[in-house]
Amino acid sequence: MGSRLFVGLPIAPELVARLAAWKVGREGWPVYWVWPQDLHVTLVPPWEEAAVDKVVLKLNAVKAESFGLKFTQISFGPQNAKPARLLWVSGAETSGLFELRARLFTALGQQPDARPFLPHVTLARFRPQNYLQIPDAGLPQKVAWQIQAEKFGLYESVLNRTGARYRILREFPLQPSLRP
Repeated sequence: MGSRLFVGLPIAPELVARLAAWKVGREGWPVYWVWPQDLHVTLVPPWEEAAVDKVVLKLNAVKAESFGLKFTQISFGPQNAKPARLLWVSGAETSGLFELRARLFTALGQQPDARPFLPHVTLARFRPQNYLQIPDAGLPQKVAWQIQAEKFGLYESVLNRTGARYRILREFPLQPSLRP
């Protein structure tokens, strides 16, 4: 039996702090909040893997530049799920993010989802039946938050009864950007 792995962007402490401030006053919502240390942007979705060391070698060979990532709104998602089951902050895919994802999928010998990619950080999960119990929060809410992606990580996902917890197995630095 293997490990459940995925590749993601760790979230910078300044964005974690902004998200924690946004959460104030919402702690009583009927949701499972994601632990601050588990916040990330998924780049390659989870898969089962027995040879973690081989994955590390493949990811070590991925070379890409650091890039900025802008988050523009907090909303319920996914968009096509009725009712919603996630609360997330999302943004637009940038050329740097597109290039990194393409190189990761190529290195791992995987194909990206057919669905359009929406960079997001999941803030909370909830049961669909709890959607109507969440107070009117003025969502979607516009935000203007930005991070600089300077590394990506190989994560292990461990499922438990309240959801998943994540452990970073290895981080891989991105090269300084040469773009203006």
